[in-house]
Amino acid sequence: MEQVSYKLHEKICNISLRRSSSLGRTLVEHAILAIAVSLLILLGISHVNFVSPKNNFPDCKLTKFDSKAHIVRLLIQERTKKTENMEYHDKIELVFSMDEGFLFLNDENRAKYKIKEDAINVFSDDSSCFGDKFQQTIMFNIFQNEEEALLTNFILQKYKFTGFVQNQRGKITNLSDYRGTRGDFWNKLGIIVSTLITFTTLNIVVEFTLKETQSKVVEFSYRLKEYVRTDTPVLSLITTHILNILLFIPLTIGLLYTLQWVVYRGDVYASFGVLSLVWFIRAFSIVCVRTHPSLHFFPRTQFLYYSLFHLYSQVYPHGFIRAALSVTTLFCVHSMVFFFHRYELPAVQAGAIHSARPRASIYHTHYNPNIVRRSFVGHDNVGVARSSRLSIHANGGNSNIAGRPPRPGTPTGASLSRSNSTTNTAGLSTGVSRASSTNSLMFNEDGVGDSEEYVVFLNGEVVLPARSAIVRRRSELS
Repeated sequence: MEQVSYKLHEKICNISLRRSSSLGRTLVEHAILAIAVSLLILLGISHVNFVSPKNNFPDCKLTKFDSKAHIVRLLIQERTKKTENMEYHDKIELVFSMDEGFLFLNDENRAKYKIKEDAINVFSDDSSCFGDKFQQTIMFNIFQNEEEALLTNFILQKYKFTGFVQNQRGKITNLSDYRGTRGDFWNKLGIIVSTLITFTTLNIVVEFTLKETQSKVVEFSYRLKEYVRTDTPVLSLITTHILNILLFIPLTIGLLYTLQWVVYRGDVYASFGVLSLVWFIRAFSIVCVRTHPSLHFFPRTQFLYYSLFHLYSQVYPHGFIRAALSVTTLFCVHSMVFFFHRYELPAVQAGAIHSARPRASIYHTHYNPNIVRRSFVGHDNVGVARSSRLSIHANGGNSNIAGRPPRPGTPTGASLSRSNSTTNTAGLSTGVSRASSTNSLMFNEDGVGDSEEYVVFLNGEVVLPARSAIVRRRSELS
């Protein structure tokens, strides 16, 4: 399975290198970061203006409806001018009542039982409710899906978490669910614990599903080839494979249902968005996160972003949750582009990640266009260049990496013959040992054939295949 994901990673890297330049990838990375930071600032401005318990718009009609009415309708309309006529379009409507039972009555029953109603209409360009043009642009053009949360906060400013609200889809919400956890230490501690549990559970379940489905697909492909080669009917194989894959659908649906009703209070958008984001992150981690810096920092970065979003959604459940999720998604995408561009692509180019070692595990890796420096545990920093792209030329035993010409003053194959005669040839074939004062290095990794062993100098030039050097040393000693 690791080789399958590595081949996909290598293909993605090759496409990225062919279709884009380093400058282009850097610009994309910075552009995503700039957009994410800008939206975060706009979200903070909107939160201070509309979600804050302080009433920043005391003259707004949305907070001056009749408190004796059984049902209150709040409606935001948008004015659009066509030719000489002015047209009005409803953007969002909420129905509020102190008694939940009134919201289940239709219009006929409300008229029959003489239910008192009050309706308040405001326009989206009303400065007494939504501030200046800049704030109106934020709420109705940038954060277009937050009008419902906007109206809910106007109701909360008047009734302080009491009553019920019904949206246009018929969903009824108890305003007491929006109290949040800003005043109780134990509730805050519970939110921190729930953040850890939710993030861990999501990642474990999603990673398990991804790996199991991928392994079953690979197994199916091998068995299908065998069936075709032996001319065996494949109907039973295909049916079994489909049934095995369908077993994961109830698991995903149950996870989505738990997020919706246990974590995010029935918000389908937030629960589906979080689950989709976790799926995307885990798929990226399995395929593209391979170098040591990425393996160390990328999961922590994602946990930080998710924790901030989860804390905001729990402390301010009546806040702009969808906008916060969009901002979190942008920051997560930026971190993916950052680690892929800064670490994964250079690792594939330099040969630090290859089919024999598709994922770093035991040592740090630092990249340079000419060499790859690896910090081994218990050894000094030494320069090693190793890749399937390394090519040995016959001109005096010298070579280069990726077509780079040898640097002036580089030791040649003759320098190797002057190496210390006490060099242990057995050590050369089993690990890493120093050659001589020329700072050359014999390098061999587990699972690598003899044809891929090289003597490498600190400046990155390949001098001679290591096996040939061992044979020469043995001949000289004899």
